[in-house]
Amino acid sequence: MLFDTFERAPLGTARWLGTTLKTLTDTVPDLRAIFACRYPRLSKEWGFQIKSKVESKRLEPFYRVDDVRRQMEWYFLQDDDLAQLVFDLTQGHPGLTQKAIDWLLQREIHGLDDLDVVAQNELRRLIGELIDTYVLEQVHADVKPIIRHLAYHREFGGAEIGVALAQTGVAQTGAFHDLNDFARQQLRPTGLLEEHARNYLPFSIDSTVRRLLVNLAWSHDTANFVTTHATIAAQHAEHAKRPDSNWYLYVVEYLYHTLQRLRGEQRLGPSINIPQTLISHLATIIQPIQDKDQLQRLEMALEQDEEIGALLEAIQTDLPNRLAQVIKERREG
Repeated sequence: MLFDTFERAPLGTARWLGTTLKTLTDTVPDLRAIFACRYPRLSKEWGFQIKSKVESKRLEPFYRVDDVRRQMEWYFLQDDDLAQLVFDLTQGHPGLTQKAIDWLLQREIHGLDDLDVVAQNELRRLIGELIDTYVLEQVHADVKPIIRHLAYHREFGGAEIGVALAQTGVAQTGAFHDLNDFARQQLRPTGLLEEHARNYLPFSIDSTVRRLLVNLAWSHDTANFVTTHATIAAQHAEHAKRPDSNWYLYVVEYLYHTLQRLRGEQRLGPSINIPQTLISHLATIIQPIQDKDQLQRLEMALEQDEEIGALLEAIQTDLPNRLAQVIKERREG
């Protein structure tokens, strides 16, 4: 059973489907369901119960790193590290990728070793300008800095929008009694806002665009990248101190932003040991938790978080397993 564009289904419909599928899976053993959507949307009420029967697919609009590598090979650019750099900066956007390839060819750059610091900065500036042309072209000038700031958040609500408005100096908060209205009236028309019904926060920036902006910030303005992620991580750490059914979600976001901060700090000074530091942070934040169910939810949430998993494995192949072991030891202890 294929449910396409599932993100458009009303919440009541999504819940009805969940109830129906739970009943059907008891009587139709070979039933499988695929929910194709721009972001994974499986209700927490039933998603875990029929996990083996359900697959949620996010339809990425751009290419994967292997596609970028093949595209570059057409131009005899066969350096894997260079292909990874281009993918990190362009997220496989066809227009951005081709412009980056053209730039490399014009400068006769065929490998990462040919890119000195000055050339890398020039490439990043080019990609930044192209993002404005290809991705943010229809976004109002006042809204662009807000989009860039909110891209640091994987999910956000009115509070995060208020901070973005204040930090970017956009004096529009007085016009909106509810900052969620600002999202729907100012951000939704950009086509970059994803709105979803979850137990956590209601909005996110399109994930591919978000990664584009975050990766550019990581490489172009690393100091600000570190500061921003440190601030957001601290906010989630504060939320995680409260007894709440969403505790494990706060911890997941805390780990994500802490991981990003550590990546930035390593870029500024490569002596930092990211695995050891991250494990220490995780052990500290889960130490007070006595609820085994919460710890199990945390472990499952980290296992299913593809973005964090990819970041962890890029740093150290067995790092996801090491984090899972820390959680398991705390649960057993």
